[in-house]
Amino acid sequence: MFGPHPRDYSYSLPKKVRRLALKSALSSKVLGNDIIVLDTLTMDAPKTKEMVRILDNLKASQALVVTAERDLNVEKSARNIEGVKP
Repeated sequence: MFGPHPRDYSYSLPKKVRRLALKSALSSKVLGNDIIVLDTLTMDAPKTKEMVRILDNLKASQALVVTAERDLNVEKSARNIEGVKP
């Protein structure tokens, strides 16, 4: 009659707290030299070979490529490389 009732004790964090946590995690990675931040990354044409050369020069085996605005040349160059997310 009074059996167990499954309860959900989870709660969602406010946006400001989530953003602060992300900023803190990324800044600690930058200070520890675990992450590389580039100011600009532009390409004239979508060439995968050129993107591989750039990543080899940076000594990056895995990469997450994030740009301020959508750049199709960078996106197309990086999408076919294993370990890289455009």
